[in-house]
Amino acid sequence: MPNRLSSRRIRTTSILKALSALPLLLALGACSRPPPAEALLADARRFSAQGDPKAAIIQLKNIVQQQPDHVTARLMLGQMYLDTGDMASAEKELRRARELGAQADLVQPGLGKALLSQSQFQRLLDEFPAQGASAEALALRGQALLYLGRPDEARSMFERALQLKPGLSDATLGLAKQALIGAQPDKAGQLLEQAIAQNPDNVDALRLKGDLQLAAHEPAAARKSYERILDIKPNNVQARLDLANLAIQQDRLDDARQQIKLARKAQPKNLMISYSQALLDFREKRYKSALEQVQQVLRVAPEHMPSVLLAGAVSVLTGSDTRAEQYLTQFLQANPEHPYATKLLATVTLRSGKRDDALNIMRAALKGTPNDADLLALAGEAEMQAHNFAQSAAYFEKASELKPERSELRLGHGFSRLQMGDSPKAIAELERAAQGGGGAERAGTLLVLSHMRDKQLDKALSVVDAMIAKGDSAMLQNLQNGPVCITEN
Repeated sequence: MPNRLSSRRIRTTSILKALSALPLLLALGACSRPPPAEALLADARRFSAQGDPKAAIIQLKNIVQQQPDHVTARLMLGQMYLDTGDMASAEKELRRARELGAQADLVQPGLGKALLSQSQFQRLLDEFPAQGASAEALALRGQALLYLGRPDEARSMFERALQLKPGLSDATLGLAKQALIGAQPDKAGQLLEQAIAQNPDNVDALRLKGDLQLAAHEPAAARKSYERILDIKPNNVQARLDLANLAIQQDRLDDARQQIKLARKAQPKNLMISYSQALLDFREKRYKSALEQVQQVLRVAPEHMPSVLLAGAVSVLTGSDTRAEQYLTQFLQANPEHPYATKLLATVTLRSGKRDDALNIMRAALKGTPNDADLLALAGEAEMQAHNFAQSAAYFEKASELKPERSELRLGHGFSRLQMGDSPKAIAELERAAQGGGGAERAGTLLVLSHMRDKQLDKALSVVDAMIAKGDSAMLQNLQNGPVCITEN
């Protein structure tokens, strides 16, 4: 009996202890329970207002982890990803919000921007039909049509958007871009200022303003416009990359590296970081790395024309002629008569032995830009290979007049004159070329001059033929520093 009583007392004591600990356990459980969604949403809004998108994104992720069907959190998360440049994540969240029943007018602007930023132009047109579209959706369609090389259709979309919603800055901005493509820079500038007046904090308008200033050879003003975007949105990765690309063009490569580093820190998944890194690699002649970086972009966004052009330029300079021709043809289909791309395609076509094709490209291009020294020199090389020495000499002579400081142009002129049998003028041009030349070209020039002075014209011509047969265009070194950074989305 005593043992039974003792056991009962022990069990009773244990139960009482467990019951007495229950309030504490319940309290601890309450402390470990995550805050409710509305509290997290309030935190996210506060962090966003304070300019801390990363903290806002963390809180929003906590909400959708608790409540995967929380529409408001999905919408806001999509917008936060847009603001920080993570367009793929923005697209994912906005699509989910739409599936959960979010209103179209809340989803479409952000989703359209995400598609545009990923160069998914045709996909945007497929998903945003013009029939019954809102003004904002029509403006998005116009943007996509612009990038697909259909400016007249784009203008129609922008005009329809403004009829539905007068003063819509995105539509006015689209008309400015369309005017710029149509070679109406004054009209483009007027429309751009109108778009900025309609919405002074429109970062797309400020970016286009910077691009226009850059095209007008006002890099300091362009830099201020890009920096103004960072004043409005300190975490805007695209503004960082625009500043990096500008620094690359100005050979401020350390500044470019710093901007790319800041962009990568803010948004490591942003695809356009790879493009800017490729530009930097290209300028530093690290062509293998440049091609790897730009191909990362093209795998996701095959219609991103700046990357297509850069891939073509790298391929030309690394001797991958077939691949270069494919890239450059694709680019020129979307951007006909683009001078830099035309020169590159002419170079690779000529080097591939397609002399007649190269001549056709260059003759057509020279009608529009008759005073382009690089193009004239390429045409001179092609005519020399075709044994049209008089025409070759004429091209090189004009190129030399335009750029008298470039010895390779005098070299081409001298060689052409030599082939024509005009020894006095050939010697004069070759001597002037030798004064400023360098490396193998200078040595070859001096050798030709030596043979000519010894009246050994056959030997001089043999050296010329050997130099031409190398197939390395005299323009390649000049083209490798060409303006490959063209306006992006």
